[in-house]
Amino acid sequence: MHNDIEIHIGEEIRQELHKQERSQAWLARNLKISPSTLSDILQKTSIDVALLHKIGKALNRDFFKLYQDL
Repeated sequence: MHNDIEIHIGEEIRQELHKQERSQAWLARNLKISPSTLSDILQKTSIDVALLHKIGKALNRDFFKLYQDL
């Protein structure tokens, strides 16, 4: 089954950072990655599940819920 709805997960993470008034530098430090690596991640429409889990834990948000009703 093909679904035409696409979630831009990088944009969802960026919006959550803004909502929580946290910087990209803060998240990069929390994930122990470089700011440039995080910047690359935020450009993507999909990312590795383990990485999404780590980001969700850092931001205290379950990003997987975005995909439940697709």
